[in-house]
Amino acid sequence: MLRFIKKHKIISVLLGIFSLILLFLIYYTATAWVGVPTERNYPTYIKGVWGPAMPFVLGKDIPDIKKDNINLVSVGPPVNVPSWAVGITDYAQQTMLLHLIKAAKKEKIAVHLAPEGTNPLGDDPAKLSDKTIDDYSKEVIKWARFAEKYGVEYFSPFNEPDCIFGGERAIEWHKKILPEIRKVYFGKIYGKWGCYECINRDCSGERFKNRIAAIQRVESSKDFDGVMLDLFPPDRAEWLKEFKEFEFADFVKETSSAAEKLNLPIIVGEFAISTKKPALYKAIMPGIEVSEEEQASFTGWYLATVMPYYDGVFYSAWSLPGYGMKGKLVEEVVREKIF
Repeated sequence: MLRFIKKHKIISVLLGIFSLILLFLIYYTATAWVGVPTERNYPTYIKGVWGPAMPFVLGKDIPDIKKDNINLVSVGPPVNVPSWAVGITDYAQQTMLLHLIKAAKKEKIAVHLAPEGTNPLGDDPAKLSDKTIDDYSKEVIKWARFAEKYGVEYFSPFNEPDCIFGGERAIEWHKKILPEIRKVYFGKIYGKWGCYECINRDCSGERFKNRIAAIQRVESSKDFDGVMLDLFPPDRAEWLKEFKEFEFADFVKETSSAAEKLNLPIIVGEFAISTKKPALYKAIMPGIEVSEEEQASFTGWYLATVMPYYDGVFYSAWSLPGYGMKGKLVEEVVREKIF
């Protein structure tokens, strides 16, 4: 009998915990879908942050982000999920994003949405099938409708499509998808390019000389409302000095000039340099690591180089281990010295 009573108490406690969790989820979900302001707010100069970490997506960090003078937050819902999980995943993503949108708009912070996916067959864009791209297109239109319904200020068809589809293929895809997006979304649409071979890779045989691809991406975005280039520092430590001293400033001026000729706003879509990363992140995001002091110093130099020529910049990221600025020396640079 005593054993039965103990077992019954354990079951009761577990049921109680489960009930509390269920009630929280019901409350959390229900409150996300009501009272979402849809008025759009466009910053004069974009000072953005990209933040994939869960607290950021939930909007919990918005008050702290506001203190850093950030006026735009960027997130990327995944589009390449198994077909059987699409409904569940979309609902969960939309619920979290609605909390973020509500929190951001309350603080007059704009929102940028850029669906992102990966190549299910590996890193070679040539292996990506036309059917997969068509499937991605359907998902992109769905997210564009969501962005319009809830007053998202900025939308990109895809996060770094050149990295997934390949440069030429991504340009052609943009031409096809842009008119379809404009049918359902009426905010500002920016092309968001990875541009990794333009800086990080030695495609031309001369480090950092291959600017043709970046300018091509800018020019191909002429029908968009703006263009974003993700311009991370090189992924080899021995290239960093040359990157700073000789090449990057010219790269910024040339891409800015290309955009200006088209009357096209140009933004740094993402940039950061990492401090020491956990082993898991190091495995999936290799690259150089620096001290907090070096991270702060590099960020100050980078922003001072970019901001006179570009119309905005996104720091990547808010709280991502290694790259994130939250609670580190670089946060002060972003908040006080530059922005």
